[in-house]
Amino acid sequence: MRDSVMHEFMVSKMPDVTLFTTNSLRDALQLLASGKHHCALVSKLPGEYLRRGEKLTNIQPVAKSLVEQPYSYAVRKGNHALAERFSNGLVVLKESGRYQQIYNKWLGVLEPPRLSWRRVLEYSALVVVPLLMILAATVLWSRTLKLKVDERTAQLSQEVKERKRAVEELQLRQKQLLQADKMTSLGILVSGVAHEINNPNGLITLNLPLLSRAWIDAQPILEQHYQVHGDFKLGWLNYSRMRDEIPELLSEMQDCSRSIKSIVEDLKDFARRDDEPVTESVDVNVVVEAASRLLDNQIKKMTRNFHLQLTPSLPMVYGRAQRLEQVVINLLLNACQALDDPQQGIWLSTRYEPQDHMVIIEVRDEGCGVEQGQLPFMIDPFFTTKREKGGTGLGLSVSAGIVENHGGRLEFESTVGEGLRAILSLPEEGVIDE
Repeated sequence: MRDSVMHEFMVSKMPDVTLFTTNSLRDALQLLASGKHHCALVSKLPGEYLRRGEKLTNIQPVAKSLVEQPYSYAVRKGNHALAERFSNGLVVLKESGRYQQIYNKWLGVLEPPRLSWRRVLEYSALVVVPLLMILAATVLWSRTLKLKVDERTAQLSQEVKERKRAVEELQLRQKQLLQADKMTSLGILVSGVAHEINNPNGLITLNLPLLSRAWIDAQPILEQHYQVHGDFKLGWLNYSRMRDEIPELLSEMQDCSRSIKSIVEDLKDFARRDDEPVTESVDVNVVVEAASRLLDNQIKKMTRNFHLQLTPSLPMVYGRAQRLEQVVINLLLNACQALDDPQQGIWLSTRYEPQDHMVIIEVRDEGCGVEQGQLPFMIDPFFTTKREKGGTGLGLSVSAGIVENHGGRLEFESTVGEGLRAILSLPEEGVIDE
């Protein structure tokens, strides 16, 4: 609108914009609705009032304020009488109700209509009364049904008791078969996955030295260009930064590739079938390091306090490394599942007890612990206190069998609320045959 606040703002702030001025806001909106211009700059409330009053349905308001200007009334300095008349006039308007009428007509155009309490009660009655009737019918039907269910339940109770024992025994056999099948499938799956990972990782391992050599050969040329022409972009960053970071990036990639290869080899060793007699010399520290490396991600997710303490120069033990690794993995998984807070810790350690000629692997956690009455059943098949966390109750049972086959012992000590200690004792090499 010509000579309005918006007109002055656009002229001073955006002189490059082509402006078409009108005599009134109504003229501006009608011209916009006719399709002759791109937009009309008007005050929000008057503009919305006029858009609705003129039924200009082909234009829409955009909720973006270019300039805000507060409105008020003013008088010459010192003219208190006139200011008082204005103030008294507003009071009279409010007390007479005319103020609200004016507001509703001119300023309340954007407000949604209000529901009266009477209308709210009517709507509530239309909804609540049918719901109460449905609820009453449902309660009556439920009570009748409950009586019939109780009667039928009493009839079936005896049959259920007789069949319960047979069902439990059948379920136990089914779980044993299912777990055996899962372990077989897991071995096949891990072998296949390991092969698929090794192929691209082998290509990465092969190509990284070539890239490193190419960078070494190209760097003198890039450095000469840098000295002559100044800094330039290499990738998304400046060459002055990339010349230091590229060797580090290539080195980190080589380390990651070697880590991938190591993890894959650990998976293959863990999944490999191992039914041969325990006739090899095994370094317990190597077994423990491999198991902790395999579960590195799982351990980091469960605790921020993992401690690995290996006693150097331990005596060798007779056994199979993969079987012992499986035992350590099961003990570590149990410790992880027992934790309730990442601040709680896990300790994995090795030591030698010369008086008994035993090599000891100990796993200790600060988890929930196990009641004393449950400790004797820890190695029973399908006994678990972590069923809700996915425990099957077979890990410690399998581990106990492996330890027994190696001539060792698997013992547990626990206090509820303070954690659990799993102590794996293996005879040193030569003692098992005595």
